[in-house]
This record gives sequence, C-alpha cells and structure tokens, in this order.
Amino acid sequence: MMLLACCAGRQGGGERATRAFPQVRVPDAVSEEERPEYAAVHYWDPFIKDSDGFITDTLTVGGVPMADMEKAAGTYASLIRIVPPPVASDALCRLAAALDEKGDTALFKGVASIIEKYLYDPQSPVRNEDAFGAFCKAASGSLLLTEAEREVYAKKASLAALAAVGTVAPDFEFIDIKGRRRTLHGVRADWTVLIFGNPDCEACKTIVEMIGENEALSASVKSGSISIVDIYVDDDIAAWMAASGDFPKDWILGYDPVQAIRSDTIYHLRAIPSIYLLDHDKNILLKDAPEEVLLEYLSSII
Repeated sequence: MMLLACCAGRQGGGERATRAFPQVRVPDAVSEEERPEYAAVHYWDPFIKDSDGFITDTLTVGGVPMADMEKAAGTYASLIRIVPPPVASDALCRLAAALDEKGDTALFKGVASIIEKYLYDPQSPVRNEDAFGAFCKAASGSLLLTEAEREVYAKKASLAALAAVGTVAPDFEFIDIKGRRRTLHGVRADWTVLIFGNPDCEACKTIVEMIGENEALSASVKSGSISIVDIYVDDDIAAWMAASGDFPKDWILGYDPVQAIRSDTIYHLRAIPSIYLLDHDKNILLKDAPEEVLLEYLSSII
C-alpha cells in the first residue's frame, strides 16, 4: 500500500475527542501512473467515513485539530495541482457530494472553509480556481445549506468557470503604450504570458524582476517565441503611462479602455497580479498562476 498524508495516533481529550487525519491508502494494484489520480479522488474518503462522533468547531474539523487539517488540505491542494484538470474537478465534486451524503452540516462547512482557503484564496500558493469552482457547483445543490448559502456557492461557481483551463482565452481589446488598438488574439507567439496588473503593485514588480533574471525566458521573449502581454486594469492612465518605462522594452503593455476585465464577465479578477499562460492558439494552460508555477512550466518548454 502507498501512504499519503501524515498520520498520528488518536487521542481523547475530555469532551473534545481528537484524531489524526486518516491516510488514504492506494491499492497496490493501481499503476504508478494512476496513483496520484486515485489519491486525489479518494483523499477524503477515510476522513469522512470515520467522522461519526467527532466534533467540528473552531478548533477541530471532524475531530482533527485545525493545524493537522491545514497540513492535510495543503497536501491535497498540491496533489490536485498535479493531476489533469478533469480529474481535479471530479475529485472536488466528489468531495462535496460525499460531505452532503454524510449529512453533517458542521462537517460540511468546516471542510468547505479550509478547502476555500487553500484552493481559492488569492494568496494561496496552491490555489486552483477551476477545481474550487467544481466544489462550489456541487455544494450549490446541498440541502445541508441554507438557500442563501447555496446561492453564494452558485455565484462562485459561475465566476470560477470564466476563462477555465483548457478553454480558449476570451478575447478583448486593449490600447497599447503607443495608443494603438489591439486585441489579445491578435498577438502572435508560440506562448503568451498574460498578466493583469498594476505598476504600483509590489508583486507585479517582482514578476518583472523574476522574468528578467531568467536568461532562457528573457531570450525567448526577445526572439518572439514568447510574448508577455501586461494589461493595466485600473483607470489612472496617466500614472500607468508614467510608469511604463519600468517595464522591459520587449513586453506588450496595454490598458483596458472599457474596464471589461474588471466587470467579471469574461475574466474573474480577484487580485493582482493575475497571470495566465496561453498556447499558440490562445488555449489557457495556466490560470491565475503563482509566479513560481509559471516559471516552472515555462522552464519545461523553452
């Protein structure tokens, strides 16, 4: 058997019995290639199955201390990142359905809260909006939740579905630093790094530095095989133009003249910077990717 996630002994504590987060065991018959997918889909099965009689409150979820739940959720989010998107979405949908079937509202909300923290928080290094959207879509039908709570999940599912990995990036018009009207799909390159940002954003400045320090990536940008399109999403155009000199000369800089990006109708922009990686046909390969994930991906293809 293969063991995933850490496991400690169960302990009792007066009225608040606790337990370690139970491991998922991958059967020996599952091939090496399929083991991550099996683990992703079945990761929460032992936890949910054996949750009867355990408390969910501010300190524990299903009897597992919050610190251990955090570690388990982090491991799960990292696992979700490496499996194919359809498998990730199926795993999150299955998790919501299993929690609903268990019939424990507190358990449902406790797990949902920590899943949201790791998969949806813009600051999470293992965030995965598409996978979280699958959880929200399934959760929006749970009768364990109030009508208002289901509506919130339905709204989040709808927003998370915008510009999903594997779909063609929604096209939009922008005005570049020279005042020319251009479109995203009009940018020709083998790969396009699309950045929604703001010159005043410290994290945005970090991206400029990280890309500039990567010799192979910088060379690919100079050769034209990779285009970096940085779109200003706020409305102080004068300030944006004044800061344009801080960007590399071979980047394509533009601003959104009609604030389409901020409208949550084609992209769901929850924080800046928000980075997408597109292929030659503008199919989305990475969505709202952490800088390290982008560089790791690009390093594998250049």
